[in-house]
Amino acid sequence: MGGIRVERNHSQQAVDSIAHIITSSKHRLCLAIAPEGSRHKKAGWRSGFFHIAKAAEVPIGLGYIDYARQVMGVGPILTELTDIDSAMLTMQDFYKDVIGKYPEKQSPIQIIKS
Repeated sequence: MGGIRVERNHSQQAVDSIAHIITSSKHRLCLAIAPEGSRHKKAGWRSGFFHIAKAAEVPIGLGYIDYARQVMGVGPILTELTDIDSAMLTMQDFYKDVIGKYPEKQSPIQIIKS
């Protein structure tokens, strides 16, 4: 298990670097990203997770930890990564009943437009 440090103020470099790590690795990798974050409620999610998957030509697998029900699970795997808006609709439907550890900090499942 390892980690990749991300400079938040250089997001395009992070997307390109992580996509390169995935595509050039000699080993199978599984990259877990929490696109919402957990520190503060925001207007929505940042889009880097989508752009990394698209650039690396890998699917996005959905998973969750529901603290209210004390369960975790996995859901659909998104392979058609041509349209971020349709991917977000799938995610909105999948996560609509999932409650995180700090519900008051859960951001709406929508991409923050820059």
